[in-house]
Amino acid sequence: MKQKLGLACSLVHRPSVLLLDEPTNGVDPVSRRDFWKILHEMVKEGVTVFVSTSYLDEAERCGRVGMIQEGRLTMCDNPRALKKTISGTILEILSADSVKTLRELRERYGKLSSDLVSGVIRFRLPENSSVEKIKDEIKIMGLDDLTIKEAQPTLEDVFVSRAMRVDVQ
Repeated sequence: MKQKLGLACSLVHRPSVLLLDEPTNGVDPVSRRDFWKILHEMVKEGVTVFVSTSYLDEAERCGRVGMIQEGRLTMCDNPRALKKTISGTILEILSADSVKTLRELRERYGKLSSDLVSGVIRFRLPENSSVEKIKDEIKIMGLDDLTIKEAQPTLEDVFVSRAMRVDVQ
């Protein structure tokens, strides 16, 4: 309610530019959707809206996204173009024991190769590998009861990929 009140207060004078810092932090999912509907209506009415957020799924709703790392703008474009910068394949892996599977994948491929998101492992396929090769390697690791499918890149994948390149340099 506090975030909604803050937005309402900032809209009273009908601004032409609105700067919002983490506007949905601590907001429940239903209110978060309502908040974004309001923001999109404002944009349709000609208001320029700048949003800073660490919720990259929310950033996908924006017309342009700038990614900042260590105080520097590293990328800026529309979400679709940013996602096209991901090379290789992203896999989603469902496992009966997600924690064990994630641990094994990280030990073999590095800690930034995979992440657990809402119970699903997102795994970035190594450049010199294939989906079939990974499936075979996973079986050799003794990981059973898995479902593996290709997934579309997200802005979070873009950010992590960029972070990996920066760390290597």
